[in-house]
Amino acid sequence: MFASIVAQLVRGAALEAIISGSEAVTRKTLDTIEVDQTAEDARNERRRARKPRRRRPDADAA
Repeated sequence: MFASIVAQLVRGAALEAIISGSEAVTRKTLDTIEVDQTAEDARNERRRARKPRRRRPDADAA
């Protein structure tokens, strides 16, 4: 199932990159692609379960 979700994301992001003319698959583009509800539920559950990541001190300077 995971491989099909990744394929769905990549295919959707690639199409969006071609249509928009950016020709780049970015995390921002991937975040805009809708996947089936089961995949979204699993993704949200993983996000809730993991610890918050510490930001690098220099991350705000960029």
